[in-house]
Amino acid sequence: MGKFIAASLFIATFAATASRAEDANEAKRRQAAAADTCYNAKMALESHLLGLPASCKATRECAAQYLHADSCAPAYLLNKSYVPERDAELRLLQTRARRACAAEWSGRPACAPTPVTPVCHEGRCIPADWLPPKIPAEATRGRFPHATISEGCAPHDAASWLLTFRPKKAACGDDAVYPRIAMNWWGGRPELPLTRPFRVKSGEAAGWTVSFCAAARACRQPKEVELVFTELDQSGGKGKVRLVLDDGRVVETPFTVEFCKDRPMPCG
Repeated sequence: MGKFIAASLFIATFAATASRAEDANEAKRRQAAAADTCYNAKMALESHLLGLPASCKATRECAAQYLHADSCAPAYLLNKSYVPERDAELRLLQTRARRACAAEWSGRPACAPTPVTPVCHEGRCIPADWLPPKIPAEATRGRFPHATISEGCAPHDAASWLLTFRPKKAACGDDAVYPRIAMNWWGGRPELPLTRPFRVKSGEAAGWTVSFCAAARACRQPKEVELVFTELDQSGGKGKVRLVLDDGRVVETPFTVEFCKDRPMPCG
């Protein structure tokens, strides 16, 4: 009799545990289904929003519109010709997203719209803080006769040369001098020492990135770059560099260059 009661208790306990596990699994399935439904509803809405007119000819044609069902989502910068009140599909997709995501969004703190200033740039409405930094005219009129080369790493972790061209002499690695030209050059570099002048241009280098920096956080990539070394060995050399910026301005300067004595940077 005792064995029968023990067995019955074991079966009852096992059944209760299994039931609780099944309830937990069912709750997880429902949660996953709800999350999937919310995701799909948001994707459908965002796909519609991304197809709305954002082209422009002047900044006065642009407006920031908060159209996402999620109050924490950023504004969409659109042409003022678009009128949300006339877009029945938008209202339907907003309603579906709010219903599908109500549980997910209910546990978050309330969000206030983030202010954004729209501008028209290259035919499209964009946030003003996306505009490339302006380069003062005086920054491009100077010369950059002092250059250094130190060992660096390419974006894919290959070894590279880090060239910096400055208006005045500075220590290797001194990033406080502006304006300057900065180059990370990893492909198509010459064998040292040079036995004849070496010239390389945009499109010919196996790999480099070049920036013209008028000030801190005011760097832009030029449209064209030409670099010439008339002399170069393991200690340094001389040459000239020419940049054509994206606004058409040209920066051209002769330079002398020295190799930095710092320890090579480990890459990879």
